[in-house]
Amino acid sequence: MPLRRTLGFLGTAALPIGGMAPTLAMSVTGVQVVHLPGRAAPLAYLLAGAAVLLIGLGFARLSTAFSHAGSVYAFVGKTPGPGAGFVATLMLLGNYIVFPPVSVLGMAAFTQAFLRHTGIVTGADWLPIALISWALVWRLVWRGISLTARSVIAVEAVSLLLITALIVVIFVRLGTGKRSGPPNPDP
Repeated sequence: MPLRRTLGFLGTAALPIGGMAPTLAMSVTGVQVVHLPGRAAPLAYLLAGAAVLLIGLGFARLSTAFSHAGSVYAFVGKTPGPGAGFVATLMLLGNYIVFPPVSVLGMAAFTQAFLRHTGIVTGADWLPIALISWALVWRLVWRGISLTARSVIAVEAVSLLLITALIVVIFVRLGTGKRSGPPNPDP
């Protein structure tokens, strides 16, 4: 079976965007992480974003120097050495093993919150939601990479629009003095 090109630029860009899941990272980690650095949380995110950009730039530069299908092992193994390449590959493998179940659990948690806050179901169990989410993901994968890539772009676009709307609502409420929730104990 010969290889054929099935994705354009947008589809190719969609896959790493979906793998990084920026809206999931912003919506899940932001709420809990803000308790650790406090008001320095935006600076921590900015520095982490700069670090990720530098890592991406490093991979782009390495891919121009080394034509190899080994990805992380090849790049890291040819620069610091094979031992570091092995460790980097193990860490990437750990990410590949942990990321799918964590993503499915994230979908279950958000679906539970949606069902509870809308009043549709108040005590939905997470396991059936997670299993349905897992089945939907497998259905997308089974249908092909093009549908998966389009779905990832659509979900991320809707998520970014919702996050942007939430930011606007927060700024409007703060600007007009209409706060909700308990007062902030941090002066």
